[in-house]
Amino acid sequence: MQVGWLRVAVAVVALMLVAGASSAAAPPRPTLRALTLQPLVVRGANFRPLERVKLLLSADVPASLTLKATRGGTFVARFPAVKVGRCEGFVLQAIGLRGSRAELERLTPDCKEP
Repeated sequence: MQVGWLRVAVAVVALMLVAGASSAAAPPRPTLRALTLQPLVVRGANFRPLERVKLLLSADVPASLTLKATRGGTFVARFPAVKVGRCEGFVLQAIGLRGSRAELERLTPDCKEP
């Protein structure tokens, strides 16, 4: 009878370890967030530490930029020549040399300039 309980306890502990390992193995996905639109400033997070990242901007004024993420996997990128109006859209892709990828898309709103 005690051997049965021991087997159940071992099985439960094994399942908990597998579940914990699979959730710990999946790091958060890289993200991009616009901090300001005039000029365009974006923040990247969850990239690989010290990864070189190429940013490709498709907008009225296309631009590209290459930078290095911090040890914490973050960066702030400034596009001083790019000012996104309230009725303008853009797509920004971030492609890391070690496999990280993220995209920020702002679709053209259905609006009229004042």
